[in-house]
Amino acid sequence: MIGIYKYLLSILVLSTVLFSCKTDTQTKNDNEIAVLQQEMLQGNPVIDGLSAKIESEPENTDLLVLRAEAFYELGFLEKAEKDMRRVLQSDSSNIIHVHLLSDIYFDNEKKGEAINLLEKYISNHSNIPSLLKLAEFQYIEELHHASLGSTDKILEINIKNPEAYYVKGMNYNALNQIDSAIQSFSKAISYNAKHTDALANLAIIESKRGNTEAALNFFNQAEKVSPKNIDLLYAKAEFFQEQSQFEKAIEVYEKMNSFQPQETEAFFQKGLALLETKKYLDAYKAFNIAIMNEPEFIEAYYFRGLSAQALGKINAAKADFQQAIQFNPQFEEAQEALELLNQKK
Repeated sequence: MIGIYKYLLSILVLSTVLFSCKTDTQTKNDNEIAVLQQEMLQGNPVIDGLSAKIESEPENTDLLVLRAEAFYELGFLEKAEKDMRRVLQSDSSNIIHVHLLSDIYFDNEKKGEAINLLEKYISNHSNIPSLLKLAEFQYIEELHHASLGSTDKILEINIKNPEAYYVKGMNYNALNQIDSAIQSFSKAISYNAKHTDALANLAIIESKRGNTEAALNFFNQAEKVSPKNIDLLYAKAEFFQEQSQFEKAIEVYEKMNSFQPQETEAFFQKGLALLETKKYLDAYKAFNIAIMNEPEFIEAYYFRGLSAQALGKINAAKADFQQAIQFNPQFEEAQEALELLNQKK
């Protein structure tokens, strides 16, 4: 199911940070992933075992599905697709197999083929799970009116389906038809009072409308249902920061840190909130953890440098600014901060 958006929090400290400076790092990571995938494939006992059985039983579609699932899990989408296409050539009526291939297509950037596969299947086997998957794919591809049409077909089958109303709400929200979005999310909740994503979206809408009391009420309801929902907690923390309630935002980030110690962004955002409250040492520690979790987190070096500067640790601040610039020579804020410190010699 489509989750709520994980909002990147607005940076409220000193200057805007460049969030587009990880291109080289991302390319390096992609290359490393490709190498790792090849290593995982070579001599993989599961893949090898299934391949051996398929060689002796080439018509056994159950084995092909198992190998496709194994390929899919390892990220070999083309290989997974090839196996599932063979499966569907044998039997195109199995909903599980159709959904698996549609997921493979979609993850492999073959969005049109994923949608076409579902539409073709639904034309002969109309059912709610397939319509819902189609509606979600259409929503993601910004085919909002088509997605609304798919949700209407779900409601013709079951007028009380909460997921259909939720996806309708997402589409209306994207189309800026806010009243219709609220009505749809509210319908979803009326049929499933524990629908975290619908509650969270209502909270975000009310927050944007300036209805802070209603927004907080929806956030609290959602958190009660899903106390460890990371996306929800990010949205709630952002809400507090927009209200300049930084201490409450910090509490939310600390909650996230307690059960997700590797959630680097939470430490980083907590550091920003701590800077706003002028708790420079605590901010420094938060950015330090973010860097330990992600050693090439460029913005964390920059803000740790600002924290160090506020604490009077000028050499440490310079080192952090220099590190940020080394990772991204176009990082203007870090360059300016370093130049200002160098001018104070």
